[in-house]
Amino acid sequence: MTPGKTVNFPPEPSADLALFLDFDGTLIEIAEAPDLVRVPPELPSLLRRVQTVLDGAIAIVTGRGLINVQALLGPVDLTIAAEHGAAIRYAGQSATPQSTSHEPAWPVAWKPQLAKFAQARPGVEIEPKSGGVSIHYRRAPSEADAARDLAASLAEESGGAFVVLPAKMAYELRRPQVDKGVAVRQLMETPPFKGRKPVFIGDDVTDEDGFRAAEALGGYALQVDRHFKGQPACVRAWLADFCAMEKGDVE
Repeated sequence: MTPGKTVNFPPEPSADLALFLDFDGTLIEIAEAPDLVRVPPELPSLLRRVQTVLDGAIAIVTGRGLINVQALLGPVDLTIAAEHGAAIRYAGQSATPQSTSHEPAWPVAWKPQLAKFAQARPGVEIEPKSGGVSIHYRRAPSEADAARDLAASLAEESGGAFVVLPAKMAYELRRPQVDKGVAVRQLMETPPFKGRKPVFIGDDVTDEDGFRAAEALGGYALQVDRHFKGQPACVRAWLADFCAMEKGDVE
């Protein structure tokens, strides 16, 4: 495919697009802690309607765990690439995700270190995932350096099995071969995404791999701050424009 072009505005809704959407900060507003987010009541039905118009070519690509995203969205049967693509569940499949890696989960030996770290620093939160772990300091910004140092130390202990991924007010330990770009490329090789023009929307440095993948595949990279005024509500409004299309229409 011809590489995509940098755009100043989101493309017009079109039925030949494939949408890859980050979750926190993109579809929903960021909260002080991952478990304090509020999902707009209209979001699940909005995503379901866009899914219908695009014949299923819409996916959530997020750092959150699969079960967590499913719980937040309720009964919507979407394709979800969780934990930056470490686990992918296609729409219509069972709740068991398809793993993109056969590497073991993060070391259990880290648990006491992480627990002790958070206990000594009120406001710091540890978010365990099936294949990695995040250290959040949004409610304790003065602990940013300490969180970074701990993440770097644990990554070094792993001997390269895990790397540090900086995020908004967090540091995440994940496997080096896992990122949102890999997830996008994998999904784009399968129906209903194959043959379409990918659009990746995100707000964080963790989304940059997804941006690059979408553009390399001839699509669009849309940054929430730049293209949607920094407001997930504007992303949702753009998605709502798809619902005015008839299924199968191409602009």
